[in-house]
Amino acid sequence: MKIAVVTPACHFPSRGAVQQDIYAMLSFLKKMGHTVSVFSLDQPGQDRAVLQSVRDEYQIDITVYLPSLKFITWLKTVIFQPIFFDRSAYAFYEAARSVDFIKYLDTYKPDLLISIGNYSWPLFSECKKRHIRFVIRSHNFEPLHYWEELTVREKCNPIHWVKFLAKWWSERKSVNVADRIAAISPREVNQYTTWQVGKALLLPLVSLSGFRANHKVAATKKPLDVFFLGATYNVPFHRRGAEQLINHIAPEVARQAPGEFRFHVCGGKLPAYLVQACDDNSVVYEGFVPDLNAFFDRMDAGVFPVWSGRGMKQKIFESIARGFPIVAPRISLGEYPVVSGESALIADKPEDMVAMILRLRDPEVRARLSAGAAKFSQQWFSQEKFQEYFSALFDSTE
Repeated sequence: MKIAVVTPACHFPSRGAVQQDIYAMLSFLKKMGHTVSVFSLDQPGQDRAVLQSVRDEYQIDITVYLPSLKFITWLKTVIFQPIFFDRSAYAFYEAARSVDFIKYLDTYKPDLLISIGNYSWPLFSECKKRHIRFVIRSHNFEPLHYWEELTVREKCNPIHWVKFLAKWWSERKSVNVADRIAAISPREVNQYTTWQVGKALLLPLVSLSGFRANHKVAATKKPLDVFFLGATYNVPFHRRGAEQLINHIAPEVARQAPGEFRFHVCGGKLPAYLVQACDDNSVVYEGFVPDLNAFFDRMDAGVFPVWSGRGMKQKIFESIARGFPIVAPRISLGEYPVVSGESALIADKPEDMVAMILRLRDPEVRARLSAGAAKFSQQWFSQEKFQEYFSALFDSTE
C-alpha cells in the first residue's frame, strides 16, 4: 500500500516524543512492506539537515511546504470560519489549498494518508475528492493539553478561552471528517468514542517498539540513583513536577531515609531558582543528557511527579519499556492498565509519592517491579503488538 504521512513543522535536532513517534512510524511501515512518502509543513528554524537525514535513513521522499500564515489573511478567514482561531489548524488549511499539496497527491497517488495531529483535519477535503483514506494520528486531546499549559493568570484572559473553544471545535471536527483516529492512549480512545463510536483505535507511541527491558536490579547499591526525565522545563507541567521533586519530595525522602537516595533531574531549561535549589548530595541537575543509554546504566529507578498533561508521556513509558521500577501518578498514565505494585508504583498525591519511593529501598520490590514493567511492555509495546495495531487500523479503513 502507498501511504502518505503529513507532518507539522517538527523536524529539529533535539528530537521530542512527536518526532521520535513519526520516525519510528516511518520505519515500521516500511518494515511492513508499505511504500511511504512524507509531506511536511515548514517554518523558520526547521532544520533542513534533519529532514535530509530522515530522507537518507529511511530512503523516502519528503516534500516541504511553507505556509504564509499572513495575519490579515488569517483574520479574514477567521471572520467567516471561526474554527481557524486555532492557528495550528489554519496552517493545514493553507497547505490543503496549496498547489504544492495538490500536486503532491496527484503525483504520488497514495492509497492512505496519515496526518499527524488532530489540527490537521483540513486536509480531509482533498483526500475525499481523490478517495484517499484519511487517518489522523492524535498525540493528545488538544483543548485540555492547551489549557493545562496555561498559568492561572493566563486562564483569566478571554483570548485563551476563545482559543480553547476553537481547539475543542477543531477536535470535534477531526473526529467527524477522519476515517479513523489513531489515538495515543486508552484515555484518548475513550474520549473520541463518546463522540463517535468506533472511530478511534489505539496506537501507542511507535518509538516504544524499539526499547528493550534490559535493566539490571542492583541489590546492594547505596544510594539508589533515581531519575526524573522532564524533556524541557519550558513545559509548565514538567516544571511543576521538577519543583515538587526538588523542593518537597526529595527533602522529605532525605529526612526519612538519609543517604539512601540520590535524585537526578534531566532535561533542558530548568529555571535558575530550581537549579540553585539542587543539592549535589541528594538532587543532581543533569540538564540535557546526550547519551541516555549510558545514563540509564547508572540508574536504579524513575520517579515522575507530574499530575497534569495529556497524551502519552514518552519519558514514563520509555522507562517502563526499559524495565525500570517507576513511581508515577495514575493521571499521567493515560488510562493504560498499569497495576500498582506489579508493573509500577502509583502515587496520586505528593505525600503518597514519598511513601512509594521509600518502598524502593527493598531490592525484592524493585526486582518485582522491573519484571512487571518488562511484562507490561511486552504485552503493549512489542514489535508483534504494533503489527496488530497497524493492521487493525488499516483493515478498519477499507
